[in-house]
Amino acid sequence: ADGKTASVLQEIIQETTNRINRMQKQRSDNEVEHEELTAKIEREKQRSALIEAQAANEKLQKSVEGESEGTRLAQNTLAFLRQLNVSVPDAQERLSLLRFFSEQATLTKQTEHLSTGTASLFLTPQDVNLKIQGAHRPGAAYV
Repeated sequence: ADGKTASVLQEIIQETTNRINRMQKQRSDNEVEHEELTAKIEREKQRSALIEAQAANEKLQKSVEGESEGTRLAQNTLAFLRQLNVSVPDAQERLSLLRFFSEQATLTKQTEHLSTGTASLFLTPQDVNLKIQGAHRPGAAYV
């Protein structure tokens, strides 16, 4: 009976040891997974911070570019109007000329974009004030 009891106790001890080892391994695996997830979360937070910083920098850069363009446009407008002070004394007429040249510059830029891009432009005869005249031949039918 002592041998059998010792054998049973040995099996209980072995099973308890195996269970403790499995639990320690599971805890260790859980800790490793936890650390990996924590590292991934931190990386994603850093990526988010980077994207936010890049967006803020781009916004600031565009703002500065816009201010620069606005200043350049204001200076060009002022120079244009000053240049015409003597030859065109009426302020309203000078302003009309400025509008005309501005519209022409916009149309030129739009035409440039159309010619270099892949866009298609469709015009109707009314858009271009197109009138077709032809000589009528007796006996010919109009289509």
